[in-house]
Amino acid sequence: TSSSGGGAGMPSNFAMKLRKHLRSLRLENVTQLGNLDRVVDFKFGSGSHAHHLILELYAQGNLILTDGEYRILGLLRVHEYEVVKGDADGDLNGNEESSRDKKKKEEVKV
Repeated sequence: TSSSGGGAGMPSNFAMKLRKHLRSLRLENVTQLGNLDRVVDFKFGSGSHAHHLILELYAQGNLILTDGEYRILGLLRVHEYEVVKGDADGDLNGNEESSRDKKKKEEVKV
């Protein structure tokens, strides 16, 4: 069988970062994060040398490398989100009155 990765090329930047931070550390713990049934935290090392590799098992998934205090050191996939801005007095669609304000006015009318 042949691999689609090419084999002879350089590893990705994320793979090199994983090697740099986790090479000499032992897997200490594996936990499911909170009620998020598709997020797993792999803890490597202990004390000030601890690192976490967080695996998100969603549609395309993601791997997040953090230090012991969960500061992000690297991501397998970077996501960018567009923020829609509305008027200062309006909702996100740019309407002058938000649905909450409309509901309050309807309650006052009754």
